[in-house]
Amino acid sequence: MCDSKNDPLSPFSLFALDEEVSGRLELEEILASQDAVLPHIAFLRSMIQMKNGEESRAYPGVKQNYMDLIEALRVVVDEKDAYTLGHSKRVSAYAVWIGKKLGLGEDEVDSLRVGGLFHDIGKISVSEKILLKSGALDSAEYEEIKKHSLWGSHILSAISLFKEISPLIKSHHERIDGHGYPDGLAGEEIPFLARIITVADSFDAMMSDRTYRPKLTLQQTISQLDAGAGTQFDPVVTKAFLDVLASPLSSADGFWTGNS
Repeated sequence: MCDSKNDPLSPFSLFALDEEVSGRLELEEILASQDAVLPHIAFLRSMIQMKNGEESRAYPGVKQNYMDLIEALRVVVDEKDAYTLGHSKRVSAYAVWIGKKLGLGEDEVDSLRVGGLFHDIGKISVSEKILLKSGALDSAEYEEIKKHSLWGSHILSAISLFKEISPLIKSHHERIDGHGYPDGLAGEEIPFLARIITVADSFDAMMSDRTYRPKLTLQQTISQLDAGAGTQFDPVVTKAFLDVLASPLSSADGFWTGNS
């Protein structure tokens, strides 16, 4: 008999979100509020309401359903902000490369792959006026967009399937020196996989055009990563990624090309 607690593919039920968070979010309500993704709602509802344990384990298409759920949630994010389409895919790829460079196990690499795709999912709760603003954000707007990592964490924690990914989403804007958000975690307090996503996310952000600034060159971006190692970024993770970028394989594959 299957132990559903130890099977990452078996749980699909919808859990209540943290009751301590004011204005509790419900995943279905969040998704239903996005007009562009209404065709996906019925599928998502059926997926997240599947029973835990043996019944889900016996479901013949469970692994494919797992991948379909990931894809459907990714579409939700992409429809909200076109920038995240290429960005999330690249962050996922960069994080996987870093994880492999560091010799992480298959499960951890898979978590990085999914975490990279979903790291900005909380932006579906951010106003498009803020997301698409052409100029610099004011202080109130910046505080609002900073909430996306917390919102994203709660969205994913609503699905038991992604509970282990949720802390990566919540902490991917924390800094080694403790000056990040949302919790001001420092050093080893930050989940290691979140530190990997931080580097991957920051690299792609610098290498991509934004509404408020042009992209940096590869050399400028490398210099920024190097300068931030030990303050903004985990130095071990940063070194691993810089080693990846220096490898012939990454250059040959156009690995670091933003806005593709």
